[in-house]
Amino acid sequence: MAVLVCALAILAARPAQTQTFTVLHNFSNGGDGGSPYAGLTMDRAGNLYGTTCEGGQGNNGVIFKLTQRNGIWQVLNPLYYSFGADRGWCPYGAVTIGPNGDLYGTTWKGGTGGGGTVFKLAPPAHTSSNAIAPWTLTVIHSFAGGGDGANPTSVVLVFDAAGNIYGTTESGGEGCPDYGGCGTVFELAPTAHGQWTETILYKFTDGNDGSLPQAGLILDSAGNLYGTAAGGGIGACGTVFKLARFGSEWIESTLHVFVGVDDGCSPQAGLTLDSADNLYGTTACGGNFTNGSVFELTPQPDGSWTETTLAQLQGGTSACGGPLSGVVIDAAGDLISSRYAFGELGGIGAVFKLIPSGGGWLYTELYDFDYYTGGGSPIGNLLLDSNGNLYGTASVGGQLRGGTIWTITR
Repeated sequence: MAVLVCALAILAARPAQTQTFTVLHNFSNGGDGGSPYAGLTMDRAGNLYGTTCEGGQGNNGVIFKLTQRNGIWQVLNPLYYSFGADRGWCPYGAVTIGPNGDLYGTTWKGGTGGGGTVFKLAPPAHTSSNAIAPWTLTVIHSFAGGGDGANPTSVVLVFDAAGNIYGTTESGGEGCPDYGGCGTVFELAPTAHGQWTETILYKFTDGNDGSLPQAGLILDSAGNLYGTAAGGGIGACGTVFKLARFGSEWIESTLHVFVGVDDGCSPQAGLTLDSADNLYGTTACGGNFTNGSVFELTPQPDGSWTETTLAQLQGGTSACGGPLSGVVIDAAGDLISSRYAFGELGGIGAVFKLIPSGGGWLYTELYDFDYYTGGGSPIGNLLLDSNGNLYGTASVGGQLRGGTIWTITR
């Protein structure tokens, strides 16, 4: 797990838009969880689901639900808090709502193979209005390292139309002896008997293809998979890759290799696909100011991709305090993300927006984290609802020092 903890100098202030920041929950590092590294998932009713790496039984992590009723957020409900041993521990990525309403996710460590797990969390068959009924966790795959892959880090699982699951592991596979392998892309296919069959679709080599993928994948309408690798490539600055199916085979192609100075380094978050099939993402390091970038990749008629650096995040002498989350695109076409370290006012991280302006992009901050009330060090992806409200987590701080769930409303 390669979360980069660095400091930034204060940025030059720009006008902020009128927004309301509200903490929806302060984690206590107890039964409700602590250290929410991942972003949030929203169901059709507007309820939020998420994970914490710590808290719960044995301090091994929690899966939670935050319910909204008539516009009012209720007390957080821990759905599962008994991780450990063969069940895995530290659910580091967000959960995905499956075709039948079950929650699917990963743990970073543990399981029978020791390299983390993929799990399904099913709601109770019958619920009581007088009590909170427990959810049932089933491990559908335990990673064992080596050719099997290991350590799914900030992975958000993705389903295709046939119900197959796709994701990445940061290590395992081949090469990269210091990390136990350069990482893999895997598929889990459901069987008629309720089991799941794992297939490794690709093993990274630490060459031009990259290494150490730390984020989940996205799936386009043609069934192609896209993702980022945090290492490998030129100067070990990472890559953007594509996996396309040809018959029964998957073929990897590298869409962009980061070089560090001009375009950024270490893309640790996943990608966002717009309606024109352009890809957007972030890097945590590199760029002219060494504090990361926001980039766009545009497909060309000949099958190549053109990279454009939309913003290079400013900073001081320290490096790698940039985004560990990807971007979300609002109705106006603005790009929204968060940065891990200092914001304009010196806080521990910030939520920012890039607004198209005069052929470029105007950087403005929506919130500067203060640690003690709002929390700090946001890592997970942001969530934008249909009304333009933004939701996210802060991995540390808040009133109870275990991190927070927050929203920014217009």
